This record gives sequence, structure tokens and C-alpha cells, in this order.
Amino acid sequence: MILNASVVNKEFQRAEQGQQAEALIEEILATDHSSWESHLSLTDESIDPDGVSEDWYPDHDVTLAIDPTSGYGAMRWTGMIDSVLVPFVTYNPNTEPDIDLLRDGGTPHFFPHSAVLPVEDIRMALLEFARTGQRPECVSWQEFDRL
Repeated sequence: MILNASVVNKEFQRAEQGQQAEALIEEILATDHSSWESHLSLTDESIDPDGVSEDWYPDHDVTLAIDPTSGYGAMRWTGMIDSVLVPFVTYNPNTEPDIDLLRDGGTPHFFPHSAVLPVEDIRMALLEFARTGQRPECVSWQEFDRL
């Protein structure tokens, strides 16, 4: 399986599962997302962004933003449930840090503050996603009505 990543809309990277994927995740967690979000998907083969149509979209996607300075981040997982593309965002049941994290730098739209988690929680969730391609179970999620 290949972890495909669009890192803050600047570069497309690929990593095989294991140490390569872990290194890519660490790079993403250290990247300032103040101007754009990152996207991840797990596929059988590498995705060539120049070789797919503009309409192509994987059947699952992780969108995330990290603020390395504050030590917080947020994630949106989108995947197929009963043949419907359904979005969820992370959920912080304890606190809602007053940190604005971009969900879509092209608009700009932000993650809800209830989605903001410590970077360590985001790291664990990304590592789980890189192994399974599924919505990580190590963090809590809330339904989200915006793709």
C-alpha cells in the first residue's frame, strides 16, 4: 500500500507503508499549515496527480491542518459509508482550543474548534490511517456536513 500526500498544496509525495510513511507523517506534522491544508490517501498503487482527471477523487481522504507552534491540529476523514461519501472531523471532548486551522485554504474555511486536538493525538491517528486506510479509531470523531 502507498500513502499518497499533497502537502500544503505545494508538493505531492508518496511513501510505502512502514518507515517511509512514518517519515512522511513526521514531515507533515512539522509543516506550517497556515496557508493551506494537506491531503492523504492510501492506495494500492502510487497516484500520479498529473495522470488523473480533475474530477477524480479517492473513495477516502484525510484532510488535515497542523499548527506546529501551538502543538495542535485537526483532521477530516471522508469515506464511503453505504455507498455515500460521508465526512467526519476529529472531536475533542475535553476542550475547544481557540485555534483557527484551515480546512480549505482555497475558500478559506476553518475546522470547528471542537475538532482541534494535540499534535500527538493527530500523529497516532495518521499512523493508524497509514496502516489501515480506514477512519482511525484512536481518536473521537463528529459528523461534519461539509466536504
